[in-house]
Amino acid sequence: MLPRHSNELLKHLEDVVEYGCTTISKAKLIYWYGQQRLTVGIWRDIQSKWVEILESVPVQEDLGIPLFAGGGDPSQSTVTLVWGEGLTSDGKWLKPISELARS
Repeated sequence: MLPRHSNELLKHLEDVVEYGCTTISKAKLIYWYGQQRLTVGIWRDIQSKWVEILESVPVQEDLGIPLFAGGGDPSQSTVTLVWGEGLTSDGKWLKPISELARS
């Protein structure tokens, strides 16, 4: 991943902290990572960058609130990242990034 792509991804993750969500083109994510599809490695890297962002936010007290991804399946053209206290998922559309990173 090129530094400018990493910076753009980090900006999206900072937007999630500030606004609660962001949307990224799936094609853009795949291009940034030089892959053919969204892989476990991509989700692991996004999870790692998410933890890095949370650790740098001074007002964030609970690092255990998960980041969720929606639209990560092949039929969707975008990935929506969502975060918020009390947010849960039944696993149908929103999936915790931490689980996608373990697949």
